[in-house]
Amino acid sequence: MSTRDALPPLTCLRAFEAAARHGSFTQAGSELSLTQSAVSRQIKRLEEDLGRPLFERHYDGLRLTPAGEHYFRVVQRLLRELRDETARLRRRGDDRQLTLASSPTIASIWLARQLPDFQRAHPDIEIRILTVEDPHRLDLAEFDLGIYYHVPREVDPPGLTADAIFAQEDVAAVCSPIYLERHGGIADPRDLLNRHTLMVVEDHYHDWLTWELWFQALELDWHPPSIPCAPTVSSC
Repeated sequence: MSTRDALPPLTCLRAFEAAARHGSFTQAGSELSLTQSAVSRQIKRLEEDLGRPLFERHYDGLRLTPAGEHYFRVVQRLLRELRDETARLRRRGDDRQLTLASSPTIASIWLARQLPDFQRAHPDIEIRILTVEDPHRLDLAEFDLGIYYHVPREVDPPGLTADAIFAQEDVAAVCSPIYLERHGGIADPRDLLNRHTLMVVEDHYHDWLTWELWFQALELDWHPPSIPCAPTVSSC
């Protein structure tokens, strides 16, 4: 095999990918813990090896040449696949570790209560919990099993298939005792629309949990409450 057939050094490819992504040798160096000049030398070495320029140097920054644009897409994809497969092999290297992905709510309210019994039954398995709010943002290389809310007709995240583990979920309306003292009792759900303030969660990702759907589940007619809903950042 001739030297022209050899692959460029991985350090040069990483420097090129970071510089192309940031459009800056300085920012690439900051990400890679290198000086700007070190990144510049690695890019120069890569360009000499390829026999063509990858960047055009302008007063306002770097711009990829047409060849650099194509090479960047290839290098970025290969580095991502290499990183993902490395993470997968590292995780799989210990068959006694089980990584569970879930939302912070499920992890704290439901999953954490199930783990003591599981670990007593399987003391040789190490449990790792990865909390990510949106399952579509999961890296498939980082977990073995995910537990999430799944809205009917919602598209499964790429590379994953969703299976139901619970038939349904019960949702109850609650309030504080002080609220009842100030505003009076609640005879039935219709009272909520006519005499009380409703609180909503300002979280568009969880838009299935709405008062309108709650009333529909109770087979009651919905109309906007007489007293406007009050926004909040937490569920009630």
